[in-house]
Amino acid sequence: MNDSKKKEMNYENLTKQITAFSELSAADLEIITSKFTHNTFRQKEYILVEGKISTHIHFIENGLVRVFHLRDGKETTTYLSSDNGFVSSYSSFINQTKSIENIQCLENTETLSISYKAMQELYDRIPQWQKIGRILAEQNF
Repeated sequence: MNDSKKKEMNYENLTKQITAFSELSAADLEIITSKFTHNTFRQKEYILVEGKISTHIHFIENGLVRVFHLRDGKETTTYLSSDNGFVSSYSSFINQTKSIENIQCLENTETLSISYKAMQELYDRIPQWQKIGRILAEQNF
């Protein structure tokens, strides 16, 4: 559930994670953080359901989520992410194809999320963002 107006967020944790991957100027960081939107999800709420296209990468400000898929009617959890972690169905996100995974909140969760379109804009605008995007994909794909 996206907040109807952009909530004033503390981007310090997000900035720390991003700058651990690559050095960025203050101006670049301001551009990058402006592309993220705040979202609040309730416990048991789905961020993504199987069969839908993953349109965002989520930085978890606080909370806990799991990535899982169904096989023969059984849930198999493949990934857990919590505070200061990133989560998405990366194959779906990168290829903009239907996801074979579900992403569900295990507790109330707040995220800073960036869309596929915004990621592409940053790739074109900020050369170091390509490295950050590659590292995110490698760590979570």
